[in-house]
Amino acid sequence: MIRAERLRQVAVKGYDEEHDARHAHGELTALAVHWIRAAGWPSPGIDAAPRAALDGLVKAGALIAAEIDRIVAEEARRGC
Repeated sequence: MIRAERLRQVAVKGYDEEHDARHAHGELTALAVHWIRAAGWPSPGIDAAPRAALDGLVKAGALIAAEIDRIVAEEARRGC
């Protein structure tokens, strides 16, 4: 599900490696945290619908994958 969401982000939204490289100051991680919170965690008082929670977690996972890929690509460019 996460892979499919990431592929959708690239194909539909244009959020490819070049786009992600412009967000090197934690933006992708911050957006992932937003989706995790929207899914109802860590606030037990938020009762997200199960499907909405799942969708949010999948989006968060795809954003985390994008951030990992961005860091790996940056390290490769630097020769790390």
